[in-house]
Amino acid sequence: MPKQPTTEKTSALDGQNDAAESTEDTTAGASYLVPGLERGLRILAEFSARKPILGAPELSKRIGIPRTTTFRLLQTLESLGFLERVNDDRNFRLGVAVLRLGFEYLSSLELTDFAAPILERLRDATGLNAHLLIRDQRDVVFVARPEPRRHVQFGEGACRHAFSCACNHARTRADERPGVAATARALSGETS
Repeated sequence: MPKQPTTEKTSALDGQNDAAESTEDTTAGASYLVPGLERGLRILAEFSARKPILGAPELSKRIGIPRTTTFRLLQTLESLGFLERVNDDRNFRLGVAVLRLGFEYLSSLELTDFAAPILERLRDATGLNAHLLIRDQRDVVFVARPEPRRHVQFGEGACRHAFSCACNHARTRADERPGVAATARALSGETS
C-alpha cells in the first residue's frame, strides 16, 4: 500500500506537468527571447523615412530603456555597420549592413525566382517595364524587375499610374507624411 501515495503524487505531478506544458506553449516564445537583441532590433525599427536620423536620448525615450544601455547598443550596431553617425556625431542613421541584410532577404525569396519568368513575359507582351512589389505596412518595396528591353520615360506605364495614385494619396495624408506630399507636389509640377 505504500506505493499508492506515490502513484497519487505522480498523478498530481502529471497534472502539474500538463499545466506547465500548456503554460510553456503560451510563454515559450517569451522565455527564449534575448533582451539585448530585442532592444537592438527595436532601435533599428525606430528609423524610418519620416525619422531617418535619431539620437540616443530620443531612442532611449521611444524604447523605454536607460540612456547608457541605448548608447552601448548604438555603439554595437555602429561597429557592425547597421548604423552610422551623422551630423555632429551624436545622431545616427541606418547603415549599409541593413541594406545588405535586405538584399540577402530579397535574394532568399523563392517568390522572386518564381516571378522572374512571369515578369519577363509581361514585359515582352506589353513592351513596358514590369516590377514585382511587396507591401510593407503602408510602404511598397520593389523586389524584382527584369532588365528592360527599352528605356521608358517615367510618364509611361503602370508604374507611373501607381506613383500617381500614391501621390494623390500622399496629398490627402499630408499631415502624416509631409515629406512625401511635398515630393509628390514637386514631381507632379505643382507649387505649394
